[in-house]
This record gives sequence, C-alpha cells and structure tokens, in this order.
Amino acid sequence: MPLYLLLKKINLLNNLWGLILPSGVSVYYMQQLRARMLIQMEELEDAAFLDGCGSIRYLLQICIPVMMPTIGVIGFFHACGYWGNTLLAKTILTDESKFPLTLVLNQIMIQNQTSSVLGCTDTVTDISTLYMAEFGICVISALPMVILFMLMKRYIKTVENEGGLVI
Repeated sequence: MPLYLLLKKINLLNNLWGLILPSGVSVYYMQQLRARMLIQMEELEDAAFLDGCGSIRYLLQICIPVMMPTIGVIGFFHACGYWGNTLLAKTILTDESKFPLTLVLNQIMIQNQTSSVLGCTDTVTDISTLYMAEFGICVISALPMVILFMLMKRYIKTVENEGGLVI
C-alpha cells in the first residue's frame, strides 16, 4: 500500500517506470555484494595502492573485473525475482498494452481455467488441451529467463576453494 501511494503521488501509476524503479536495488543483494567485496578486496587494495594505482583505476580495472561473477549472479537472481512478480504489475498498470509477458500469460491461464469450470464453449474446454496450453504457457514464461542465463553464463564462474565453492 505505501508503494502504491508513493507511485500515485509521483505520477508513476500506469507507467513502465513504476515497475522499473521500485525493483532497482535490493538491500539484501547489496549487503551480500558489500560483504563479498570486503572479504576479497583487502589484499588486492593494498597491493594496488603499493603499485601506484589510484582509487578510480583500482575500482575500474581491478575491483569490478574481480567482482563480475558475483555481480552476474546477483543480477540474475534479481531479474528472476522480478520476472514472475505479477502482483506488482497488476497493481500498478491498468493499460493492457503495457502489461509484461508474465501478466498476459497469467491472465490467459486464469481465463481458460474459469471458462472451463463454467462450461463455456468459446475457449479451450477439453481437459487435455487445457493442460497442454498451460504447459506451453509455462514454457513460454520461463524461456526468457533461460535465455538470460545462457547469455550471462560466461560471466558466472565458480572457483573451488579449500573451504568450499566460491562464486
């Protein structure tokens, strides 16, 4: 409710920025990134400054490339978390032309389920066809996340350590 009132106050209802801005930063993921950075970067920072590296150069040439796998994992988890969030889209958007794919597919599934329960003949009523349509919708809704993972796979590397697996 507070998010809805805030978005209404700044005129972001029925706007795609109303979906993008609230999901911009996750405090949990930022804390994880900070903890990872503090653990790993202490020795690297000292070595870089001894070699004459400045703060900006250290950030751009050492810190970000070393942290790229962690940033990739956090980015992927963040994207997956908001990909299936249809409640926020239902709450903020009223114009159907602005609905995200997951919300459109969700409405198709709900419409087919209610019409089959009510016995309407203008939509899918055969139960096997209904299940096949639902499975197809699930595959279509999961496909963008699979493609995103395949694109980000090269940035996500795992390194084995004595204490376990480090991402």
